[in-house]
Amino acid sequence: MTANTETPGPVAAKLAWPCTEDVVLRDAIIEAYEASLPRRLTLVLAPAGYGKSCVTAKTLQRMSQAAAWYNLDLLDRDPVMLLMGITHALRTLLPDFGGAFLERLRTAAQMPMPIAEMAAAFTHECAARCTTDTYLVLDDYHKTADASGLNNTLDHLLAYAPPTLHFVVLSRYEPEFSTAKLKLDDQTGTIGGDLLRLEPSQAGVMLERRTGRIWSARDLERLIDLTEGWPASVVLAAMALDWLDLDSIESALADPRLKGDMYSYLAEQVYERENESTRSFLKRTCCLETITAGLARRLTDPKHADRHLEHLSRNRVFTFSAEQEGTYRYHTLFREFLRLKCLSESGQLAFHALQCETASALEAAGDTEMAVELLLSANEPIRALDVIADAGEPGLEKSPSSRLEDWLDRLPPDSRANEAWANLLAAQLHMRSGHFDSALARIEKAISRMDDELDLYHALSMKECTYFWKGDIEKAAITCRDALLHAQNDEQRIHSLISLGAAALEMRDWERADEAFAQADSLLGPTGGNESHRIQAHRAYASYSRGDFRLTQQQLQLVEDSSLAKPIQAAVMNFRSMVELHLGNIEAATTHSAEALSLTETFGLANIRASVLDTCALAHASKGGYGRAIELLLKVTSATSARTDPSVYAMTLSNIGTTLRRQGDMAAALPYYRLASETVTRQRDPYAFLNCLVNLTFAEASLGKREGLSLLSLASQAAEAGLQFVELKATFFDAALAHRDGKADEALLTLSTCIPRQLQLGHLNFLAQEFALDQELLVTYLSQAPWDTPREAVLRCVAGHWRGPSVLASLVTDCPPEAAQHILAFAVEELAGDAQRETLRSARASKDKTLRRRARIFLTGVKSRAANPASPLPQLTPRELHVLSLMAAGLDNRAIATDLVISTTTVKTHINRIFMKLGVTSRVQAILAYQTAKPERSAHDDGAQARTAHPNQAHDPPEV
Repeated sequence: MTANTETPGPVAAKLAWPCTEDVVLRDAIIEAYEASLPRRLTLVLAPAGYGKSCVTAKTLQRMSQAAAWYNLDLLDRDPVMLLMGITHALRTLLPDFGGAFLERLRTAAQMPMPIAEMAAAFTHECAARCTTDTYLVLDDYHKTADASGLNNTLDHLLAYAPPTLHFVVLSRYEPEFSTAKLKLDDQTGTIGGDLLRLEPSQAGVMLERRTGRIWSARDLERLIDLTEGWPASVVLAAMALDWLDLDSIESALADPRLKGDMYSYLAEQVYERENESTRSFLKRTCCLETITAGLARRLTDPKHADRHLEHLSRNRVFTFSAEQEGTYRYHTLFREFLRLKCLSESGQLAFHALQCETASALEAAGDTEMAVELLLSANEPIRALDVIADAGEPGLEKSPSSRLEDWLDRLPPDSRANEAWANLLAAQLHMRSGHFDSALARIEKAISRMDDELDLYHALSMKECTYFWKGDIEKAAITCRDALLHAQNDEQRIHSLISLGAAALEMRDWERADEAFAQADSLLGPTGGNESHRIQAHRAYASYSRGDFRLTQQQLQLVEDSSLAKPIQAAVMNFRSMVELHLGNIEAATTHSAEALSLTETFGLANIRASVLDTCALAHASKGGYGRAIELLLKVTSATSARTDPSVYAMTLSNIGTTLRRQGDMAAALPYYRLASETVTRQRDPYAFLNCLVNLTFAEASLGKREGLSLLSLASQAAEAGLQFVELKATFFDAALAHRDGKADEALLTLSTCIPRQLQLGHLNFLAQEFALDQELLVTYLSQAPWDTPREAVLRCVAGHWRGPSVLASLVTDCPPEAAQHILAFAVEELAGDAQRETLRSARASKDKTLRRRARIFLTGVKSRAANPASPLPQLTPRELHVLSLMAAGLDNRAIATDLVISTTTVKTHINRIFMKLGVTSRVQAILAYQTAKPERSAHDDGAQARTAHPNQAHDPPEV
């Protein structure tokens, strides 16, 4: 008798593959499937509408894999029906697969057969017939996930099927069958919903196919943002654009007909499939943006809240893990659906009550932002302001400016104008944007409407902060003392004492600062809390102000930035960058200044942004990017927050002068130094005042003006004030001037007193920049015997300069033999590659001038291209490149000397070095090399372009 093995009609319908016409795959999806499919089991787990079926089918087709498809349903809870169905599925690949097995299943009712025996018979048939890789796809597993008989059967198949049979299970839920052993054997791969979310490019292709139109990148990004890349919603949007003839993504997503389709899908495929208890939980938590177990317990049955959350997340009921551990969120559209469901079923009053109840739970949990958001959405502005008041100034500091602006805009006009905390909210925004007088006016208006001591404390604390950022430090200190009188607890007293100490630091009153910090310390508990990090940061700043950068770095390592309020966090991050700049760690400084800048942009901290931009500019200058540095510094001088703070403005002007000076344009630097010295007073900021005056005195003396204060006198004043960086800078500059005057012995004596201290304190970038600029002084310093530790340390500083290899190359030739050998030894170990090191080591031990000359040529080129990739002739210094450009313009040596304000002897020295570095012997050959390279933007040209772009500012500094 021939077995009846024709596929029954109901089973045949379950073998159909999904339509893949509109599926758009991206490389990451294909790569994930390629990595997973060779394993025994591939799980594709995602919520409804994520395209599990279509994407899997499309990928298998694209990979040309032999695959059978089977759609599970409630009938497959019976293992016999499951085995019959997957046998028919495999027959689509192997036509005579399992004929005898199917006949045995058909007669199972008359001749009972244990399920284990049936499963064994099936695996035996698979072992005989599936001789090459075969894929069995089980779709919609979630429909049968709780069927123990089915899961037991799948356990057997996964354990005993031949290795050539691979299972692909598609489900909304985690499987109930066993996967532990397969995972241990690395035989399980998972494709999750995150990977199946659509990207803008995929949505663009899909929409173009549907509508025949190409949509802008902005529209597509907006679509993905609103739908979170949920494929079903993107398909519905495409259908709406096509069927409803809508002209934009926004109109499609706002169209009630489309939302009706989406919500119907969510109701049918998600919400209605849950039991009544879970649906109640979903509605009670629908007002939350993010959900924690604690919040869920406050709003729902505390006994079952954790179980509900675990169920929703595990089974992917449009519930996802949020960024913070233990926190969940609903899909945006699902949350909106739940809110409308709650509103329609419970009514407006009940939904309003749920909003207020949720806001109270959020406030109790410490989430002020979301509590305020929810109360404003519930049209409860006064209650929202009460929440803001309860959080106080620290609560406002946690929120970005965009959110604060949104809150203010959503308040009724009367509340916005008259409520005390609405005025403080506006004051916070004015302060951040650098409009300090407007902020102070709003604070005074708020104070006039307050009678509560706690509110008065917060208002005065904000007033002190405004004065501080404005640069009016004396008034900041006075307001701190007023705030202390209204402080209600030790935490507030500690906060105000630290602010008082910070104000004293700004005025370089070390004793008052130490006294304030000591009082704050005495009030701190055993753990210290966040304020202990703030004290530590200010103590580090005190060390920085005194010029001890190494100690500052050690103290900053104890500061945990994440514990600080965002404005302080940005300031500390910028402070770290400043310290790293001084210590010569330019890359780390660049990274930290970029992070600080990002914080100021995210939170709208224009009051801090000026200082951060100043640091970014110094980092650029330290790498030879003078033009970019000047561009940023000029931008700072135009900022309101910089102009209102005399210290910040003076230091920025002084930094412009130093950048121009180090670029080689002392005449252009002078007016900036002069204006900087006139901007700040000694009483306001001794550090900025003396620092600017030292820079001005050095510049004037370099240009021939020697009247007035001497650098050593300024060094003495800085020493008395405890400002070691300024003291030692003035001393170093005095040595540089003495050397230029031909007093080499005097210069060496001065350097021998200041350099060891500068190295000990970490003034490394200063030494690198100044010695790279004044190489004759460096040669004199390094040429003195004996060769000692400070000289080695100075050489290391200079090697870290962006022109370090070129400077080292010059030193090898210009220094006497003994010093040259030390320099060459250092360069060989630090800069040479393995292939060159042996040759250079022999040069190091030789006194042969030719060999040393070859070593110098090597050092000229090594790493210079990496140090200055923008330069067309990177082996030349900026000054040499400038000399070469003047030669190419037709100027003779005398004209070049006049143009650069140097002697003709120095011009000849530069030209000889240019010849040697370029490997030429005549002016014509050098000019030809220059013209061939077509220099567009060397370090010197960079600055020249910046001055051309700002002609008035470069030579006539802006008025204060």
